Amino acid sequence: MMVIEGKEAIVRVDWQRVRTIIAEAGLNERDVQQLEQAFRQSTFCWFGYENGQLIAVARAISDCTWSSYLADVAIVPARQGQGYGQQLMLAIREQLLPFGKIFIYAVADKITFYQRFGFAMLTTGMVCASEEGMQKMQEQGYIRQPCKLTLRNAWLKRVNQAQAVRGGVRARKDTLPATRTGRYGGAPPTWFSLPIPHGYSC
Repeated sequence: MMVIEGKEAIVRVDWQRVRTIIAEAGLNERDVQQLEQAFRQSTFCWFGYENGQLIAVARAISDCTWSSYLADVAIVPARQGQGYGQQLMLAIREQLLPFGKIFIYAVADKITFYQRFGFAMLTTGMVCASEEGMQKMQEQGYIRQPCKLTLRNAWLKRVNQAQAVRGGVRARKDTLPATRTGRYGGAPPTWFSLPIPHGYSC
């Protein structure tokens, strides 16, 4: 049986162990200090122990009124399939459902697991992040259809990289001569002609 403790037990958490659990569960490698910061600044935390060893974690950010965002739900692979995931999710539901809706975005192979606890796929859910963040989420399969601006920026980045490597983008130097006062810094600037593909409008 797993013993689940809340945020009040955060003072004795081994953050390196938390990092290992999250990484082994397939939720990507995390910086230990950032991981600790994320848990400490969350509204709720759950830490599952078996015989004194940390084997499961989760956290949530909530307004304690209408909605909560659940994140970093992870159990060590060696203990998956033994009922610990169900025990953890039931504890999470019991604490969060009185505060309204619970939101989560799950790795693809865990969708059916969350559906067992009442989670349903959204038809209008959306996300916004930095260009790098959006690209990473798309590569990981979290985004179905990236926005046109994200696609265009990604395309321009690839074009610029190709040009830097093998001159794959047509470039021309500005033909305006530098003035005696050095208006153009003594050397004319370089301009790039980037053909925008069909459909990539802003």
